[in-house]
Amino acid sequence: MTKHFLAVCLCIVTLSGCQSTNQSSRPESTDNQPGLASPSRVGEEAKDPALNRRYISAEDQRLRAILRRAQQAHQNTKTAQATNLLAEANVNGRASALQDAFFRLSAKIYSRQGESQAAALALMSIQSPLAMDVPIFLQTCMALNELQCFLQAQVIAQQINDKHPQEEQDRLWLTLMNAKEPPSLERSSNAPGQNQSLGSQLAKIQSLGLNTAKVQRISQDWRDLQNTIASAGSVTQAQQAWRRWQDAHPKHPAVKQPPTLLRQLSNFSPPKISVLLPLSGRLNTVAGAIRDGVMAGYFADLKVQQELNSAATNMAFIDSNNQNAASLFDHALAASTDVIVGPLIKSKASDLLELQRDRTAARATSQPSIVLLNQVSQTLPTKQNRHVYQFAAAIEDEAITLADHLKAQGHLRLMVVTNGETWSQRAKKALKDTWNGPLAEASFQQTKEVTNVVGVAMGVDASQKRREQLAALIEEDLGFLPRGRKDLDAVVAFTNSLESKALVPALKFHFAENLPVYGTSQTARGNDLKELGAFQVTELPMLAQPTKLTEQMTTTLQLGNNSLIELYALGLDAYRLATWSHWLKQNSAVLAGNQEIQLNFASGNLTLGLGGVVQRKLQITTIARAKKNHQIRGS
Repeated sequence: MTKHFLAVCLCIVTLSGCQSTNQSSRPESTDNQPGLASPSRVGEEAKDPALNRRYISAEDQRLRAILRRAQQAHQNTKTAQATNLLAEANVNGRASALQDAFFRLSAKIYSRQGESQAAALALMSIQSPLAMDVPIFLQTCMALNELQCFLQAQVIAQQINDKHPQEEQDRLWLTLMNAKEPPSLERSSNAPGQNQSLGSQLAKIQSLGLNTAKVQRISQDWRDLQNTIASAGSVTQAQQAWRRWQDAHPKHPAVKQPPTLLRQLSNFSPPKISVLLPLSGRLNTVAGAIRDGVMAGYFADLKVQQELNSAATNMAFIDSNNQNAASLFDHALAASTDVIVGPLIKSKASDLLELQRDRTAARATSQPSIVLLNQVSQTLPTKQNRHVYQFAAAIEDEAITLADHLKAQGHLRLMVVTNGETWSQRAKKALKDTWNGPLAEASFQQTKEVTNVVGVAMGVDASQKRREQLAALIEEDLGFLPRGRKDLDAVVAFTNSLESKALVPALKFHFAENLPVYGTSQTARGNDLKELGAFQVTELPMLAQPTKLTEQMTTTLQLGNNSLIELYALGLDAYRLATWSHWLKQNSAVLAGNQEIQLNFASGNLTLGLGGVVQRKLQITTIARAKKNHQIRGS
């Protein structure tokens, strides 16, 4: 579409709307009053009532004629013709209904062209939204990933039509369960977001007698249900949570017409799980932490299963220390295993994956689902590895979580501080691969170098050199205080707690103490972190937002400041993922193509589809808040 023209029109209408007189000052015909009513059903291409009215003003009549032709061209998928017609339209000062028709049609054309932001702007310019606008709101909100707006539009559509088609319920639920909202405990309060604006527009559709409070209540109940299921834990616990939610909300549309995914929760039998860990040898401490996490998940499930008098999960641990992948795989198959968890060593995980792939191809028989406790490859063939999941507590997950959060906060230019350790360099690479803006790098090998490398990254060294060049030129010593660059928005520190403490005075020395500092969970591991309290870090939900189960784990296992706490969380979530992978194998039809679901677990917000790498996003919180939760749990 002619972007410049529509932008000008939007500005004109916005500026003139408040000061122009009511359109009644230009009499419009009251004939054809039925055309004034909003459609009683939400349709894909409902007739715009404004274009069926008669207007006295010649300018209004001309605009109506242009819009009619443009609407016909749009319906005939002649987008270029519709665009050119709209370019001829002058809406400034015209009847408000015609202005709305112009922006309504503009939104549809923008949406068809994939320009969702422009479509949203056009929708926001409609003075009196109608029921016929709901489909374009739905489409625009989904394209912009504006979950609350999409949800509200779907609820309004169903309330208008008084129907809850299964297809719509499934789409709504999968949209909720696939929401990519980064989990953050420290959201900005001064950034309302476009979804709230579009939601406000939807709330204006009142001519049909819509109960706005009911729409908001139903929408919020959908969100609560999504959080309830995603945070429940295992499939067994999700079943229990779904039953309790139905009892508490018997009249909700999700209960009247349950989404297929929720209905299929009942189609689940607890699996036989074989856990392959190096329980002896040099990695036995690490393996023990994962094992204890797995058992915490198992016992939480067992309690529910006993309450319901249902079958229990069958668990077996196999020591992988002195066995190769073939031996481990044969052990698991001999035990009629449904799900294999492990192994921990990357080489064995890779070998196990090859065995599974070869045997599946050769025998064409059903093989166990596998939850690998490592990341072997980003590009596994989907068809042959449909039920193979790669799950690891990788530092790259934290770096990507940070990148997404920094973008959401509007930061553009970063300084990245790294030490010489492998994990720090991996985190920097993951951030650089994700980040599109400029990065100033400050890398050091020893803690005493922090002040110097920060100064170099901030351009202080270059400032000093310019002073020296100028002094040499005029042959006089100059009184001079070097200053660093002022264009940085934030600092990202891939450093441990001790190094981060050294970073605080370094930033202050170079006049950068007001820059927000972001770090990973590595920064938050340690004692006496008072001076780092304002640092925003990626943190395990197990620490940032503990649940009853993770609190019990901390007390029972005496985790305190245990440096292996990530592995306990990994074990707990590995058990939960084993149950979900088994359920997905039993109910693979509930997800199609690249569809995924989000699960809010102890180690992060996990994205789970039909096989592949399990993506993990962590919470964003301050060290002070994480430590406060930590102390409360440990007391």
